[in-house]
Amino acid sequence: MKGRHAYPAGQTSAAKIKALLACVEAKKGHAAAEAWLAELRLGRGDLEDETRLLPLAALRSALDAFERGGFGALEEVGPHFVAPENLGVWARVLRGTREPEHAFARVDASDSEHGRTTRWETTESRPGLWRGRVRIGHDPALEKGGVLARLRAVELSMVPVLFGHPRGAATLGAVTDDAQEFEVRWSVSRASRSAALGGLAAGLLGSSSAVAL
Repeated sequence: MKGRHAYPAGQTSAAKIKALLACVEAKKGHAAAEAWLAELRLGRGDLEDETRLLPLAALRSALDAFERGGFGALEEVGPHFVAPENLGVWARVLRGTREPEHAFARVDASDSEHGRTTRWETTESRPGLWRGRVRIGHDPALEKGGVLARLRAVELSMVPVLFGHPRGAATLGAVTDDAQEFEVRWSVSRASRSAALGGLAAGLLGSSSAVAL
């Protein structure tokens, strides 16, 4: 159609849908999880490799089905982002970083350069605080209702956990058709940090993707 804008489709890692599936199963059991997957026309094999790339529209459909199914608050998906079976997807994000404030702008590092339609930028960064934005190049219709933005905030809140800190508090700021702003605050207490990092390193080294922490 003349004058119609053609947007790139966009992609996402299977890890996000895998985290949603794990939350559905934890809340409602195996049968409910299988029914949720069937609604999406996906099988567990499609999500086995959390680094596999899937269309962004598939994630939007998964989120819509999650909310329709009454599987709880989206915030409850957070811990499943950093479960052992999902750690492989974080390898590129963590490589060469020592603190959370260095990792936030790399949360889409598992996406291929060819299909990536999000670009993260840092506007302020210091221990215990990160502010930034994501630039969006895909169809803004996928962002309608804000559910993808809310899932991004949930994912960002878990980044400090990867470094042995408590879960952060992530808030969504200004939103436009082509950008969303976020702020994450977290405790910088070093208590139990070494043990947490040791467990994370073991999980990553046991996954398909190793990372130097």
